[in-house]
Amino acid sequence: MKTKILFLFFMVVVMAGCNQNSPSSGGDPGNTDETSIESAIQFIQDKCEIITKATHHKTVPFEIQCDERSSTQLERKYDKKGALSYLRYIECGGHGCRTKHHYYWEGELIYIFHENDFTPGHSHVIEEHHTYFKKGQMIRCLEKEARYYPGQPPMEELLQKAAMKEVDCTPEKLTAKLSEIESLSLDKAQAYFCSSSQPDILGSFYSAVCSDHFEIEPFECECFFSLNGESKEPAVFVSNMEERACVKVNGQLNALYPDWEERDYQKELKALSNSNAWISVDGDQVSYFGKPLSFYKYENAVEFLTDLVLASGRNMDKIPMQNSGINEVTKKLEAQAQQAIAKAKAYQAKGVDDPLMIVKFDNRSYDVFLRFRQTTQFEGEANHYEGKITLLKNRTTEILATKFLKGTCGC
Repeated sequence: MKTKILFLFFMVVVMAGCNQNSPSSGGDPGNTDETSIESAIQFIQDKCEIITKATHHKTVPFEIQCDERSSTQLERKYDKKGALSYLRYIECGGHGCRTKHHYYWEGELIYIFHENDFTPGHSHVIEEHHTYFKKGQMIRCLEKEARYYPGQPPMEELLQKAAMKEVDCTPEKLTAKLSEIESLSLDKAQAYFCSSSQPDILGSFYSAVCSDHFEIEPFECECFFSLNGESKEPAVFVSNMEERACVKVNGQLNALYPDWEERDYQKELKALSNSNAWISVDGDQVSYFGKPLSFYKYENAVEFLTDLVLASGRNMDKIPMQNSGINEVTKKLEAQAQQAIAKAKAYQAKGVDDPLMIVKFDNRSYDVFLRFRQTTQFEGEANHYEGKITLLKNRTTEILATKFLKGTCGC
């Protein structure tokens, strides 16, 4: 239903998207660089309005539903000369849709309007991202966000009042594999969007499938982690807090349950942090509290040391190390130690409730560790987290995959 509604309002949304201005709206008239940017943006706004209103353009639509929870839509328009003028790419899943509008003039990308429209839990979130281009380079990036919760004014009103912010233009503003989608033939589109011949070891899925798998009602309260974060489908890890969870391994959805050992991993790290020496070096052999790094189910020493510093609760400037002399190994370890201290201090500076959380879920085949840190301090709404998920063979130290994720936990 949401997809149909989105289609009805696309023309209105796109027209509004074309004409977004930066908060400063104009800048210093004496600044020639700023004047040049403003002139370029006015040019872009004029051209994308022409593209939006054009009726003579050839339209090539495509829609595919890869499974019962997800769908992909692709639309391309071409001008009289046969050059691509507009590309719309939509991905919809259990929590909502991501839509990207791309505008081209004389074969050159000039503007991207990206909207995320999601309904995590009982809330409704709309994000807008506006990216302007000149000669292939991003010249201005704008964002705004509106969040609706029961009892608030309508989303339309919240979105209209939301402040537009100018942000740094980073590579993430671009659409992944845009050049492939621009020239993708329709006879190959289904295989391109739905291909699972080579599934990722730790893959993605739509979160609603998890509650379906357990044959229970959709999760009211959940932890949702993805590569993009903020309930942006598809997910890599979903749990209804501490009772059930799901991951997709080699293309198969796996139901997970809380750690049968019921260990307190933060407490165990804190106990380790009281040791006189965290790291021991003997020639080129390195051990952590007398064990190899893999014993603690970590692949990355900096991540392990960061979690130790956070678990210690101390303001540390040096990590205790025992070595038999200075060599290249110890120099590398000292650099990693300083990097870990800096990362821990950055998280501590946020003043959040949970600078470190470690949860473990498992089944008969796999162990899954989620080590994450709170990055926001909201009251009455889901907070943001980031960290790593580690997939291991059940009851072993053999790590099968790790991924950096962002997400939310809340109701």
